[in-house]
Amino acid sequence: MQFNEASINTLTGETDYKITDILFMTIDGMQTLVYETTINGDFTSGNSGATLEGTSGRLNIAYDGVDIVRVRDLAVINSEFTLGVDFLPFNIGFLKQDLADLTFNASYQPAKEKHDFPLHTGDQWYMSFQAGTTVTGSSDYFDPSGFDTNGYENSSWQVTSNGVPSEDGTQITYTGCDDSYKIMEWNATGVNAGFQWYCPAVRGPAWIRIDNAAGFTIDW
Repeated sequence: MQFNEASINTLTGETDYKITDILFMTIDGMQTLVYETTINGDFTSGNSGATLEGTSGRLNIAYDGVDIVRVRDLAVINSEFTLGVDFLPFNIGFLKQDLADLTFNASYQPAKEKHDFPLHTGDQWYMSFQAGTTVTGSSDYFDPSGFDTNGYENSSWQVTSNGVPSEDGTQITYTGCDDSYKIMEWNATGVNAGFQWYCPAVRGPAWIRIDNAAGFTIDW
């Protein structure tokens, strides 16, 4: 996602990740038990942390996401998130500009198996699947539908390490996930698509990094 004559620092903020429902869905004619997980957060560049068309200010992004995940193996069936992007010229609230309101909806057939239980360091697996992403919303700076994709994908994953989740010299600051597994992901061309530190104690992620094809990285 790019704006002409724009620059931005890394956005920071707090993220709330939780399971909000457990339900049955009909998938390929079969009743399947799934989790509904929500991911919500507000992120900012901070004052004077962004520049748009020569004007310095603050960029704020509101993130609201819902993932549908198969209970038995945590495979992702559908992932949808909304981004609300605002720019405050000169860091002044009443001058706020609405840059974009976008919804990304990604579905996978069959479900994307990002885990291969039981996990062991060195394990590697591959999967082909049909993936479709539809982007809707509005922006005065670009056409959201330009990010739409649809087709077959071929991804691979590998468990590269085990222990306390860490990256670039930084570790998580809470306890209980000291026996986590780092799972790296690559697309069919070998481009890294991010990673997840899976924590067995909570049967979920302790740290996630996603490199989105639209041109941004999510790290929480």
